[in-house]
Amino acid sequence: MIAAKRLLFILLCLTFTFAQNTISLSDEGGGAWSVNYNSDLAIGGFQFDVDGATINSTSGGDATANGFMISAAGSTVLGFSLTGSTISAGDGVLLNLILNADPTGLSDLVFSNASGTSIDFEYVEDDSIAGCTDDLACNYDADANEDDGTCDYAMENYDCYGNCVVDTDCFNECGGDAVEDGCGVCGGDGSSCTVTNTYYIVDLVETGNSQLTIFSDTITSLEVGDEVGVFDEDAITNYNDCSDQIGELLVGAGVWDGSQLNLVSIGSNDLCSFGGTQLSGYVEGNPVMVKVWRASEEMEYGAELTWSTGTGNFGDIIQSIEEIVLVNPNSCEDNDVAVAAFGGCAGAVAALGCDFVFGGVPVSESCPESCDSCPDEPILGCTDMDACNYDPDATDDDGSCYNNDLGCGCDEAGPSGCDNECGSTLVDDACGVCGGDGSDDVGCGCFE
Repeated sequence: MIAAKRLLFILLCLTFTFAQNTISLSDEGGGAWSVNYNSDLAIGGFQFDVDGATINSTSGGDATANGFMISAAGSTVLGFSLTGSTISAGDGVLLNLILNADPTGLSDLVFSNASGTSIDFEYVEDDSIAGCTDDLACNYDADANEDDGTCDYAMENYDCYGNCVVDTDCFNECGGDAVEDGCGVCGGDGSSCTVTNTYYIVDLVETGNSQLTIFSDTITSLEVGDEVGVFDEDAITNYNDCSDQIGELLVGAGVWDGSQLNLVSIGSNDLCSFGGTQLSGYVEGNPVMVKVWRASEEMEYGAELTWSTGTGNFGDIIQSIEEIVLVNPNSCEDNDVAVAAFGGCAGAVAALGCDFVFGGVPVSESCPESCDSCPDEPILGCTDMDACNYDPDATDDDGSCYNNDLGCGCDEAGPSGCDNECGSTLVDDACGVCGGDGSDDVGCGCFE
């Protein structure tokens, strides 16, 4: 019983060994076919028939590479070595064939080793399907089980159909990083719309003292082109003397372009106690005041500031403004907070009157509505009395004045006619008489 089991095991092993030696065909297209082999022994010679086709030619493969002599006649192929060379055990392409038709298989297989001992080979159908086996490729072939190196991939940032799969930039470039600058120019550096201050012009000499105020790009109330002025209400305004004049002074200015604005203000210098002089500028510790000139409206606004960094006073090491609320200077509203001690403006006016100075400010300024002291709304128009469009009711000139009087009144043509009078249509007659009828020529010439 044990001997029978051992014999069965040996037979199974032999069967498995024989099954390892196979030969197959692969269609390479155009009548070209590859003869593939898989052998656990070195091959010293071979012969086989091609079923269903005639051999036109043979070439290449491991047989040729190892110096085998190849003979092909009709449908039979013979390969052997005159030098004892062998094809190493393993797998590969034995030989390439050009056939006149599609073969149905290989038969009459004869293989031997270098000493001429027969090697059992079996023909098997080639079940390989060449194609792209990478499922990330655009031409992935789900049926392919042998990658043929033809995988094709989409370009970066695109899918296989040419569609952009990431964000586009302002140039509409797929995956690009270009952005619009503050001037609205794609990829620009902001220089195309850079403007200089025309309303707020700082006319101060550098003193060596300065304050950086950052206007953050989070500010929503400013428009591109708005001029921003930094003021000190109680600055030193005199220069190069010790007269100690105090008043409102523009100490820094810039133009908003939609991005972060860094303004440097000029600080004062007071060296009078050391025998020197005073130089104009802000005074450290005073509150920063901001005004905004909007050229599109020809309007100067006050500003309520929200500070993200710093105290809001000159002298901060770092100070930054994150939002601004523009205040119309022509608006007239009571400031109940300023006189909250009296319950608001109504109580303050009743208790103190409008002329009383409370907290350093007249009640009339804190409560203009209650004191009926609101300034008149400005009337824009032409204030030049010599202009054609002079407006006697205008209080503020709006720059619209014009004068086109050529001597005959506004919006009228100038003197005309041969007499150079307004509205004249006279012309010289044939004798050169302005407005004449030619009667000066009685047949012998003018005036003859």
